[in-house]
Amino acid sequence: MVCASPKFNRRSAVFVLNKIDEILAWEQRKETERDTKFVELELYLCEVRVEQLGKGSPSMHAKCCFNLQLSAGRSLTVSWAADRSGNGAPGADERKADTIVAAAWGTTRVAERAILTDANRQRAISIMAFPRKGNSYLECFYPPVEALGVEVYEGEFSGRWLLTHLRNIDYIHIHWPSFFYNEPQRRKCLRNFALFLFFLTLARCRGARLIWTIHNLYPHERCVIPQLDTLTRRLLVKLGTLFLIHGSSAEADVLREFPALAGRTVLIQHGHWIGYYPNTMACNTARSRLGLTESEFVFLFIGLCKQYKNLEGLIRAFEQLPGNPVLVMSGKFQDAAYEAAIRAAMSRSRSRIILHSGFVRHEDMQIYLRACNAVATPYNEILSSGSAILALSFGRPVIAPAIGCLKDLIVEGCGFLYDPSQQPASLRDAMRAAMEARFDEAHIMAEASKLDWRESARIVVNRLAEREFPITRHP
Repeated sequence: MVCASPKFNRRSAVFVLNKIDEILAWEQRKETERDTKFVELELYLCEVRVEQLGKGSPSMHAKCCFNLQLSAGRSLTVSWAADRSGNGAPGADERKADTIVAAAWGTTRVAERAILTDANRQRAISIMAFPRKGNSYLECFYPPVEALGVEVYEGEFSGRWLLTHLRNIDYIHIHWPSFFYNEPQRRKCLRNFALFLFFLTLARCRGARLIWTIHNLYPHERCVIPQLDTLTRRLLVKLGTLFLIHGSSAEADVLREFPALAGRTVLIQHGHWIGYYPNTMACNTARSRLGLTESEFVFLFIGLCKQYKNLEGLIRAFEQLPGNPVLVMSGKFQDAAYEAAIRAAMSRSRSRIILHSGFVRHEDMQIYLRACNAVATPYNEILSSGSAILALSFGRPVIAPAIGCLKDLIVEGCGFLYDPSQQPASLRDAMRAAMEARFDEAHIMAEASKLDWRESARIVVNRLAEREFPITRHP
């Protein structure tokens, strides 16, 4: 006998969310009261130390200015100013002011507005990542974070493992929330979602704060219980501390969908792939490997072949192009029915279309990217695109819809943007413009090189350090 799948109860979900609101409000009140008392004590101790160390220097007047920002997330800034007795170089009194403030706060870094960092903690900032590895983004993002002194651990989504290992962790970092619960069967999906709720509760009880890198607004493959996708994001918006977003255009889309995130977003760059993938093969060698001639204009689609990537729309637009271009599509299909639909569209087309179905190996990326003239990313929806950055990293122009991060990535000389609401005509026109244009490979790669993983890591680590409230206590 097959048991009926339990129905999603909207009333219960709203009740749970209201209770979470009450708990968060209570926690914030208690936390504010505690922190205010603690800071008042620290300010008093600082003033005493400044007065003691500054005794005997009547010509020098140093003052400390403090700014507590509890509402923005437990950060403390300290600024200082010393009255100068002239316009020249700082004298002994001014240098002593530096020493006084540094000694009072137990830090050697003193500036006109110095943000206290995590340098004086007894241990490094720690992150438990879900996941830590498994794709090129993760393998390039976390090493520079670790190089800045942050400890990054691989998380395992298992109840027993979480109970044992989720201790003394400062931050939980989530990338794709639906990976926690999405399953083809409704019962498995609900069971995983219950474990996900336990995971969030356990993390909060043990003091870990939540970071979410928003790679997409909602999953491209929606859950068999679509309400769980919406509920999950509502929970993350309520519980999250920082939300990492790739670019200002993507941020605008995120804030339009989740306005409650205002003030908690952090803009970072999706780094480039220059040097990550081999790029040593000559163009004519790559073309010969694919059976292409040097005179042909070649469009490339590369990556996982999923419905939201609009391969059927790409074929329709390609069929309307003048001349005899070639379209190469390379990537793995996860849906057999979708692959069959694309192959059927190819069989009806008189244009030259080549499909290499299957996973593209790391070392084979250069074959396709060195052989093509331009890369098409004809997505129906996107917030952040690694495929577009992959193309730019090989010096190839990109034809892309004017949505998400693509509006920031595809600058002048790096490809063409089109209006996705006017497909297939707008996509066809962008592809035709690419055939007629001349692109500078070196210029495109120079633009790609500005997308630095190390800079993104620095931004993230600085934001984490600012939130840690690390005031050194003195006896």
